[in-house]
Amino acid sequence: MIKQGRVYIAQPPLYKVTRKKQVEYVKNEGTMRKALTDLGLDGTSLVIRDKTGKEKTRYKGRNCGR
Repeated sequence: MIKQGRVYIAQPPLYKVTRKKQVEYVKNEGTMRKALTDLGLDGTSLVIRDKTGKEKTRYKGRNCGR
């Protein structure tokens, strides 16, 4: 589209990432992979224990209650 001597180019997002009511539009595959990873980790946690079974480190995703 050309208007008053300026060229306007629309660049639509290439991917639509949806989970439940959450929708996100991303432009490239790298951003899409990060969005999918974040959605996959939502509400999860990873616990690393030492040899005796005692909790050493805990990583939490978003919205994780523990």
